[in-house]
Amino acid sequence: MALFPSEEWFREMEKILASDEEYKKAGAEWDDDVIMVIEKEPGKLEEDFIWYSKSKGGEILESGPLKSIDEKNAAYVISGPYSAWKAIVTREMDAMQAMLRGKIRVKGDMQKLLRFTKYQQLGMKALQQVETSFPDE
Repeated sequence: MALFPSEEWFREMEKILASDEEYKKAGAEWDDDVIMVIEKEPGKLEEDFIWYSKSKGGEILESGPLKSIDEKNAAYVISGPYSAWKAIVTREMDAMQAMLRGKIRVKGDMQKLLRFTKYQQLGMKALQQVETSFPDE
């Protein structure tokens, strides 16, 4: 069971995505990078966790933890507090609802993101497939 958030956890998610043919097909035309920021919350997560991922054609080309979002000039930055991310991972909240409610914030070309809704949804679904433990439990 991988601890969320951690490099081990994100690598497990990437294994799920690498074996998902539907995900690859939905992202066949995608060529961009994303930074995910899981923001610290006292008593739950003691420091921000930042993950970078560069994908092209449904394949992850590069990924890894960052110390700062300034290390990469990503097309998208998706950020939110640990509790919002945890709610998505545990299926208590839908990722799209989290974004619409402002629990998760997205910076980047929203029109392009909307064209790849299925790809993004399948990526978020993978978040829920990792066997996960949490630092606040």
